[in-house]
Amino acid sequence: MVFSCYNIDMDFEKAKKRQTIRLILTEIFMVFSAVVMVGILVFVVSGYWINENFEVSRSGMLQISSMPNGATVTIDGESLSQRTNVNRVISTGEHTVTITKDGYDSWTKKVNIKEGLLYRLQYPRLFPEEHELEDIDLDFETTSISVSPKRDQVLLINNSTKWALFNIDDEKNAKKELNLANVLRADSVVQSIEWSDNQNRVLVHTGESDWLLIDLNSPEKSINLSTEFGVNFSNVVIANNSADTLLVQRDNSLQKISLNDRAISAILVENVDSFYNRGDEVIFVAKDKENQSYAGLLKLNKAEVTKLFEVKNATAKVFVSNFYDAKYITVIDGTMVAVFAYDNVDAAELSFELSFAPEQAKLGRGGEFVTMNSGTNMATLDMELETVKEWTIEKPDFGWLDNSLIYVVENGELVVYDFDGLNRRVVASGVKNDFPAVIAGTKWLYYMSENKPVRELLVKK
Repeated sequence: MVFSCYNIDMDFEKAKKRQTIRLILTEIFMVFSAVVMVGILVFVVSGYWINENFEVSRSGMLQISSMPNGATVTIDGESLSQRTNVNRVISTGEHTVTITKDGYDSWTKKVNIKEGLLYRLQYPRLFPEEHELEDIDLDFETTSISVSPKRDQVLLINNSTKWALFNIDDEKNAKKELNLANVLRADSVVQSIEWSDNQNRVLVHTGESDWLLIDLNSPEKSINLSTEFGVNFSNVVIANNSADTLLVQRDNSLQKISLNDRAISAILVENVDSFYNRGDEVIFVAKDKENQSYAGLLKLNKAEVTKLFEVKNATAKVFVSNFYDAKYITVIDGTMVAVFAYDNVDAAELSFELSFAPEQAKLGRGGEFVTMNSGTNMATLDMELETVKEWTIEKPDFGWLDNSLIYVVENGELVVYDFDGLNRRVVASGVKNDFPAVIAGTKWLYYMSENKPVRELLVKK
């Protein structure tokens, strides 16, 4: 038998060439697939998708958080497999979001998703269906309370010259008594309290028109500003982290007080109708020499005043709010609301007309939401939606429960709303009217019953 080596070699060479071609084609296919996959990922990340009509559409991103987390999210009736906190690529247009968790009430809102943009729902809070109350056994007569900016300390106030301070996180409710006889009159009526950012001092305004700067670490170093400087101030605010610098208003003029050298500055701005400060920066409404009202910016560290723009009404109100990492100036001028970028006031980025002229306005604790009201008519500026939402509240005296929840006390009930008036809920009863309530930390809701302070557990054990 004779074998042909030539044929065997030829077959081997052909097989080798075919294998090489297959490898080359495989490599080309893998590279092509990788390019396609990257393209698809870029396509998806950029918010594009194929709709049910096989048309290219662009979606948005929905970011959903809740307090407490681990809640179920339902979008347009379909429950997500993920629990809060969760991110979701979602088609543009209006969607209904509902958040639920066993043992808690529910939360719902309609959101309008825009192409290529992130919509944040970071504020939804669920309240327990069953109330777990604890009396705060402080062994201290208390007529009012004030909670620190970090919500970890509570100042206990009464009608004497002795107040107290206690740490919320201290389960034993240990307290530090403050003897304020050197600055506080007996039976003083406290009208307002402002904490310094470092929580070492509080600025107190009483019904006797006294302005007191109370040192919480060394009460004997507290100061009655009205008697110290011999002036009846119409308004005083803290202007730096430690409250060493104060901004004061008297006779419609703004001045600065330096407590380190016990000095009051020359007049910084005249004919001021209203002002709002954010640390060293002060936004104000004043009249110029031609009696035209204008909004201006004062930088305290430089005593530098800049005229920003004219306003129609001397009663106009201005705020510095924030959205993401950007700052904005919100102007409420009669029935008009305008929003300017902080570093560009040549033209408003947003403008709205309300059905009423607000009598007062408040900035939320987080600095993001501006609320306005005239009586029970409310309006909230929502930078997320770029809208102003009008709604109605039970009574004109309202407060901020946390960074995004508004509350009123009506007929002994603590009623809370989201900042835009949605998700109205009664979360406590037997609450003292016209008294501050607050969510401290993430665990407790503090308020006053008819005769003592109480706290309610917000997170089920």
